[in-house]
Amino acid sequence: MKLPSGYELATYEPNSNVFVLFKNEKKPVYDPYSGDGPTTQVEDVTFFALADKDMNIILDDIDMIPDWYADFFIAKTGSTKWERVGKAGADGNGTCGLFDPKTEKFVGKHDFNQIFWYDQHFIGTRSSGTKSYLLDGKGGETLLPANVKEYSSWAKTEVAAAGEHGLTESFSYPKLDITRENFTMLAMNLYNKIYPNKEIPALETKFTDCRDDPNVNNAAALGIVTGYEDGTFRPYKTISRQEAATMLDRLYAALGGQTELIADPAYADDAQLGDWARGSVYAMRQTGIMQGKENNRFCPTDGYTAEQSIVTIERMYQIIK
Repeated sequence: MKLPSGYELATYEPNSNVFVLFKNEKKPVYDPYSGDGPTTQVEDVTFFALADKDMNIILDDIDMIPDWYADFFIAKTGSTKWERVGKAGADGNGTCGLFDPKTEKFVGKHDFNQIFWYDQHFIGTRSSGTKSYLLDGKGGETLLPANVKEYSSWAKTEVAAAGEHGLTESFSYPKLDITRENFTMLAMNLYNKIYPNKEIPALETKFTDCRDDPNVNNAAALGIVTGYEDGTFRPYKTISRQEAATMLDRLYAALGGQTELIADPAYADDAQLGDWARGSVYAMRQTGIMQGKENNRFCPTDGYTAEQSIVTIERMYQIIK
């Protein structure tokens, strides 16, 4: 395979079918750490590029190693100045964006100082660094509240208890909606806590986009989660409240829990519940694991956050243990 002139192979990203290439170029680098005082010297600066399977470059001028997450590369381009970072390496003044190798274009704005992959979400910050934005991968962005990294006061006691019981994980943004994969991880934490040595049957057909995740495979084998008709699991898709109730109900059954539905008044928005979720919604209300919201509403299509997920897993543990 012949590489484009001047480039060497860095790595291959099989999920995107894209090659990451690199080359060094001489650039003036400002060094504030020089023993003789701040100075600018011409040094080798590493640039990266993305190339398709035929070694056609689809994006160049990338001045940091591009990271691949959930169908996109986080790519930083457009630097005109470089500065020594610490005592090694040089950082450019370019901007970051989400690059889609399928369309060979950036999705949404390409003006972020940094983009992070936290809790299976893209979080972008701009040059001021005082505000962060949730990027939806479709070009949209949502300004996040300043306290998005903090657990709500109502959740802290049960979250702490879940931590003591080994039921939770480290979430950087607990107020963000949880993904299918992360919720499944919490569900299997509880299952393995209750049944640490129980053999789980092998999943006959693995999901095409989540073959190697043991939590997903085991949860699917137990009937706690299901996939989609196209054979995918869609691990980074966030879940709704009625989807959470359904998975919690299945987990509860897998743990041997039983519910006896009581003829309590229906939720005011009962008509908005999916037929596939209605029984689970009321079963979880009856157990006290998952309740409704204000004004006797369940709000089935609202999102379900990481902190809400941890709290309901802890509540189930208290019932099952």
